Amino acid sequence: MRRLRLHQPAAATRLPEGRVKRRPAPRCADLEHFPPTRLAALRRLLGVDVAAYARTRNHLNGAVTGLSPYFTHGWLTEAEAFAAWRARFGVTLAHKLGMELAWRCFFAHVRGWAGDTIFSDLRPALRQDYAPDLPHDIVEGRTGVPVIDASVRQLYESGYLHNHARLWCQATRRFNPLTTSGIDPLG
Repeated sequence: MRRLRLHQPAAATRLPEGRVKRRPAPRCADLEHFPPTRLAALRRLLGVDVAAYARTRNHLNGAVTGLSPYFTHGWLTEAEAFAAWRARFGVTLAHKLGMELAWRCFFAHVRGWAGDTIFSDLRPALRQDYAPDLPHDIVEGRTGVPVIDASVRQLYESGYLHNHARLWCQATRRFNPLTTSGIDPLG
C-alpha cells in the first residue's frame, strides 16, 4: 500500500520588499476563541464531527474544524490531523474532510513552489476593476447586506470569519450595488 505524503511546511521564503515576514500577535478576541496552545489544537482536532462537517461545512454556522490558526502558526500539522482522523474516524481522501485537508496541502505546496509570485496578480488586466483599499462600508459593517454586516461583526468579535463569508466580503468589494464605495457594480 502506498503511503500518503502530506505537505510539510518548507522553510520560510523571502517576501517582497515591504511585506512583514512574521505574523502579527493575535488580538484578545483571537486568544479567547483560539487559545495558542498545543493542547487546545489537539482538543479541537479530536472534537471534529466528521459527518456534520461533510453536511454543513458550507453553512455559516456549519461544523467547521476551526483548525486553520493552529496549522498556520505551527501548533499542529496537516499530516498529524490526517493521521489522527484516519485512526479515530476512518477518514480517507474520499471523505470531504480529507479532500479539504488535501486542498489545503496542495495550496501550501503551490505556495512553496511559486514563492513570491503568489503575491502577484495572475490576471493583471482585471486589476483596475477593484478598488485599492477595502471600502469603508465593509470595514465598518454597514453595507446594508445583512450577511456581510453580520460577518464583519463576527470577525471583530471573534477574530474568525467563515471561508464563504471571506469570499462574499471580497465579492461585495466590487459587485454590491448597495455599497457606498463608489465602485460601479455594472462595470
